[in-house]
Amino acid sequence: MLWAVEGGAHPVQVKRGSYDVMHRLFATRPLIEFFNQAPTVFDRTDLDLPTAAYHEAGHVLMAHLLGGNVVSVTLESEDDAMGGVTTVRWSSDNHSDRQRCSALVALAGPLAEARWRGEAIALDAFTAWRGDWQEVEQALVAQAQGSDPIKLLHQWLGKVRQQFDDPLIWEVLCRVADALEAHGTLDEDLLDDVLARV
Repeated sequence: MLWAVEGGAHPVQVKRGSYDVMHRLFATRPLIEFFNQAPTVFDRTDLDLPTAAYHEAGHVLMAHLLGGNVVSVTLESEDDAMGGVTTVRWSSDNHSDRQRCSALVALAGPLAEARWRGEAIALDAFTAWRGDWQEVEQALVAQAQGSDPIKLLHQWLGKVRQQFDDPLIWEVLCRVADALEAHGTLDEDLLDDVLARV
């Protein structure tokens, strides 16, 4: 995720997702230290537009639930890869709060995608979502400071899963994914209509 400042006043989070269809391992040394084992790679060879839509919808809905203003979301296709860009405007200038929110938003994409596909995700499988995992890993290193990063990660995962277990929340996420699949891009006005129920 990239941070920028829109209009000079509000921090903006730009989520760039890349759903790489090749089995690459993007483990970094801190990741290996967190899991103390060789990571496994989540099977991401059968990705399609609906799957990418659910992934980005997870980012959108979690950002909205955390108080972010989602400016836009777009699905992109390049050669053999699907991707997405979600832009969020945060009202908080507190770096620590933005970092925690950014990690929760990053986790929400893979969790929404896996839930929609009916698949479970082991912790070490998050490396399949390189950009999302890098955002989470940076936040874990900064936020855990002296405590167990895996415990913190489990807390964050629990928070996201708890939201997605709510039938109303999941229904809205499905609406976002459907609208995104149909339009390819959702601007602030379209998002306001879809997110109005939450």
